[in-house]
Amino acid sequence: MTVLPEVIASGSAKFLKPELHDHGQLKNVLLNKFHVDSIDQIGLSGIILSHAHMDHYGNLLDFPASLPVFVGPGTMDWVGGGEDAAKRGEKGLMTFPTSFLEGRAFIEMQNIAESDVDDRIKSRIRDAKVGPFERAWDWFGDGSHCHGHMVLCAKTASSPSPTYVLLTGDAAHQQALYHPLPPPLQLNAESLSTPAAAEHNARQPYASESDRRATPGFFDRGSGAAAMRTLAALSRLEACADVMVVLAHEIEFADAVGLRVNGWWDVGYKEAKIEWGRQARERLAAL
Repeated sequence: MTVLPEVIASGSAKFLKPELHDHGQLKNVLLNKFHVDSIDQIGLSGIILSHAHMDHYGNLLDFPASLPVFVGPGTMDWVGGGEDAAKRGEKGLMTFPTSFLEGRAFIEMQNIAESDVDDRIKSRIRDAKVGPFERAWDWFGDGSHCHGHMVLCAKTASSPSPTYVLLTGDAAHQQALYHPLPPPLQLNAESLSTPAAAEHNARQPYASESDRRATPGFFDRGSGAAAMRTLAALSRLEACADVMVVLAHEIEFADAVGLRVNGWWDVGYKEAKIEWGRQARERLAAL
């Protein structure tokens, strides 16, 4: 369940209700999964917010205030004092409940080493490079959907060969933005070997405005170059056979396989969501 700020609950929420699907409150999903009576019994060490948009933060009040909340760089300056502060004309994000901020530690990733979080958490965090993402930590990397947006790269299997899922939040909103070519899309070393080849491949998905296989990037952005680099990075990782990219709003994934990612390699989830997207684009092109 998501706690809706007043500005949303009193306005546009009535238009959203017919399209909302109840997958269960996260708190109850966790209690059932771990067969316990309270969140405290699970042994969580923290909460990760991909970013501070209302359709992603859920209800933090369902979790103990003692759990630190990890957010991306720039998040807290953007959120400020939240909804209540914004109403007073002070610095605050109108769509972020002030109640979330009360008595709870929010820690931006770059500040973990200097924070009071458990040393076991600090020991996990180190600067790294993940695929085409120049800046990353071993838990998650950065994004550019809004201030402090992050993505999460999780290992879903260790043997016989490691496989990963990249949970990208809102780094893109549609499958066609990062996988615009008809499958199979499989890059190889030769296609990425030279700057000219890389530039050529970067242009290909949007080579023609009349090509309805791809969705043009009509979105407001602070940095067009950064946005396109992010999409290119998602495309590059999706082309890796051992990585499955999943967007928070990727309806093709939800429709094809539901909300499961474990064992995706063995059951063919990646192929299923790509096929679902291909069929959707064909139906679109036939209009």
